[in-house]
Amino acid sequence: MINKLKGYVKEPFYALLFMLLVVYVGAPPFLREYTGVFRKLALVWACILLAVYFCKNYRNYLNKYSGLLFLLCVSYGITILVNYHNKLSSNIFSYAYFLVTLLLFFNVFQHRDKITSKKYISIFMKLNVFATFVFAVIALVMFCFNIVGFYETDTGIQHYGLYENRLWGLFNPNIGGMNALIAIAFSLFLYKENKKKFYVVSIVIEYIYLILTQSRSALLSFFAFIIIFIVFVLIGKEKFFVKGKKPFLLNIGKLVCIVAILLVSVPIVKNVVVIIPNTYIALNSSDSQKQKEEDVRVKLARIENFEEDNADNLSNGRIGIWKAGVKVWKTSPIFGVGLHNVYEDVKGYLDKGTAQAVRNGSMHNVYITTLVSSGVMGAAVFLVFLVIVVWSFIKYLFTGQNTEKKILMGLIFALMLGDCLESRIIFSTSNICFIFWTICGYLIFYEGEEHVSV
Repeated sequence: MINKLKGYVKEPFYALLFMLLVVYVGAPPFLREYTGVFRKLALVWACILLAVYFCKNYRNYLNKYSGLLFLLCVSYGITILVNYHNKLSSNIFSYAYFLVTLLLFFNVFQHRDKITSKKYISIFMKLNVFATFVFAVIALVMFCFNIVGFYETDTGIQHYGLYENRLWGLFNPNIGGMNALIAIAFSLFLYKENKKKFYVVSIVIEYIYLILTQSRSALLSFFAFIIIFIVFVLIGKEKFFVKGKKPFLLNIGKLVCIVAILLVSVPIVKNVVVIIPNTYIALNSSDSQKQKEEDVRVKLARIENFEEDNADNLSNGRIGIWKAGVKVWKTSPIFGVGLHNVYEDVKGYLDKGTAQAVRNGSMHNVYITTLVSSGVMGAAVFLVFLVIVVWSFIKYLFTGQNTEKKILMGLIFALMLGDCLESRIIFSTSNICFIFWTICGYLIFYEGEEHVSV
């Protein structure tokens, strides 16, 4: 028993699972303060394992993928030293997460045997699917029974239930929508392995939840993922790109029809499910309240916070944030200003409400966040890494045979696209960040029948 426990403690994969579990429990803002000590415990555990792993397996960083991430960590370490006079302790704390994510969790599957890799990736996905499913069900229950409200934390006002006609559930709908996409991809992967009905239910629930969050970045990522799934998994590369004009056009027609059906389903789902809370409200309203039913009934037309003639309207303020980010980057173009200095430096260029959005979600573009936080040096290394990964995955989509891996590659592409409007896959301690780098590592290092060339 003791030896088994020691085995768990020494295993980076279980440190990753513990970190994810703590992040999920602390996802609702009202629970975050109670999970702080566990976050620190998880971080200390992972840092110790990273030190041991690095000393024993330093040669693992000689391949192009891990080597580039090591250079990125060195570059950002220099950034923190250059900006030592501003928020040094906060930047060092986030740097510890940065290190364990890129140097430990990314390498969890490196040099694993096939059986262990399949076992670990299955456990990893099941944890994420189950946790996200619980939050989605809670959010939908809150929606059906019109449970809404708000409370205040040290980071500002936090809403739950439906707010501004978007389903928040227990936390930010942009995060919820992206979590739903991840759960859909993982459910498809797991369903192809063991055909359990739960994964079908999960896909349906998560899709409804994703629609109700009305997150543009999540919906954009979802449709990008679906197109890759249809072409390379559902139809298959060989059949889709078959020789001959007529069969190819027929496959294009199938793709367009499926995407069109999904696009049409978005307003249909909203118009159907909104009947449930409105029926509940009608049944529980007094006569005087029924006279004002138009004011109290649930609506799902997304509310925008910007005037019609504002050029920022379509981006919901993001263009202004990006412009402010570029101005800040120009003050320290080589090594950047450091992640925890971004908010303080950009808020002078933004109104109070938009500045708060930066505080809660960084620059709402992971590539601009990386540029501002780590300068040209960090951004260049990060982009080189992504270009190599994208090219390797594209080649696999056209030449590989493992459809489960193609599902995950579609997810990686979707997350990268979605982060043009968000900032989750790096310089973050969210579950999305841990998932992105773990799945990237799995796809690169998994040594089954075939794997991406290192």
